[in-house]
Amino acid sequence: MPLLWSRLHDLMKECDTKTWRVGLWLALAVDGSRLNVPRTLANEQQFCKPRSERRKKRRGKKRGRYAKHHRRRLKGPQKSHYDPQAVGPQMWLTLLWHIGQRMPWSWEIGPSYSNEREHLLKMLDKGQFPENTLFCGDAGFVGYDFWRAIHDRGKHFLIRVGSNVRLLKKLGCVRERNGIVYCWPDAVIKRKQSPLKLRLLRFKDSRGDVYLVTNVLAEKDLTAAQSSEIYRRRWGVELQFRTFKQTYHRTKLRSRTPACAAVELHWSLVGLSIVQLLAFKEQIQVAEPQQRTSIASVLRIVRTIIRDEPKVPTRGKSLREQLAGALTDNYERHGKKKSRNYPRRKEEPSAGRPMIRLATEFHKQTLKEIQCLENAA
Repeated sequence: MPLLWSRLHDLMKECDTKTWRVGLWLALAVDGSRLNVPRTLANEQQFCKPRSERRKKRRGKKRGRYAKHHRRRLKGPQKSHYDPQAVGPQMWLTLLWHIGQRMPWSWEIGPSYSNEREHLLKMLDKGQFPENTLFCGDAGFVGYDFWRAIHDRGKHFLIRVGSNVRLLKKLGCVRERNGIVYCWPDAVIKRKQSPLKLRLLRFKDSRGDVYLVTNVLAEKDLTAAQSSEIYRRRWGVELQFRTFKQTYHRTKLRSRTPACAAVELHWSLVGLSIVQLLAFKEQIQVAEPQQRTSIASVLRIVRTIIRDEPKVPTRGKSLREQLAGALTDNYERHGKKKSRNYPRRKEEPSAGRPMIRLATEFHKQTLKEIQCLENAA
């Protein structure tokens, strides 16, 4: 797979250098999704989360006059944890997606209970990325340890943050200016670790304010307009999952063993990437600026060519000419495309605003102690 990815990346760059980067950055979106696999014993053992082997201790019944005083009073339903799992075996797919050319870059697979943040760190360790690569993620890719791991690897990120993130300002690590914040949770302070310096960005969206953090502190390297453009175009990775699962019919894989399921998933993604690259190569030579590719039309054209291979195509019906015209419709719609009363539609709330507070004297004094320890070491 690394050899195939390297070759595909070279071909993507040869096709068009204008969409290869957004300003200084090669922007890659990251997200994860689950795929169903057949319910076999091997797939369940490999992809389902193992059940806990903890057993509840049996307690003897209290007898006597005051037994009722020893009974435990329950206040409503109580759960020790919330850990929902899929009904059947599923594979987890974490995808890196090229924002400029709207194509898969690389991916990592695992069982249904995998962590997409751990998958991203694995890809950072195994993959070869060009200079000034920027990883863009949604509100699920947060946390001091996760951001510190990316920063220590010499990589850059642009992540959305919400009300589940706490930040500090005016700590005094760097020259204070508009947008500089610090990620320094209480648990990290107890471990005597230094804060993570970030830059907070905000822009308007259709659903409200969107807050982003990045470890690129210089505004000249990553402007607010570029950040907004990169994050808005990050939504294409969601459409890539829909294309792979619905249009390409990979919602459920067909392999009955884990090894074959992994091979099926890898080669399905490779095949879809090659088809998208073929269409992109032909369309970029015809249309300026680049229009969106209709993957359904591209797959239909390729399948027709394969089925009618002995026939000589008529004028204007060659593979290259058909791929060049496989674009999404551009007519003006007077109504919404989504259905009216879809029963399972989810109206998810906005991520909210991060909690930002001023650094106290305790934070500043602790920071001086940590800096003294680092200088002494």
